[in-house]
Amino acid sequence: MEKNLGIFDRVVAFIIGLIGLYLTFSYSLWWFLLVILAFIISATGYCQIYKFLGINTSRKNNKVESKVKANVKDRSRTKAKSSKSKKKKQ
Repeated sequence: MEKNLGIFDRVVAFIIGLIGLYLTFSYSLWWFLLVILAFIISATGYCQIYKFLGINTSRKNNKVESKVKANVKDRSRTKAKSSKSKKKKQ
């Protein structure tokens, strides 16, 4: 599984887990399902709902995507320069 949660989202999930833990002991054991889900999401950094919606807040993945975009731009600039130099030679 590829991480798709950033630090902020993981902290929010952990806090929701803590609140759910309080609700579990105060009101009903059904809140325990929310607690388990929130702690798993927080620990792994992967959320299936984010995957379904196409959301990715992981800083690591965003850096990779921006590097790929920068490489594509550099390649297109290089191709444009080489085509201009070929035209000048002709």
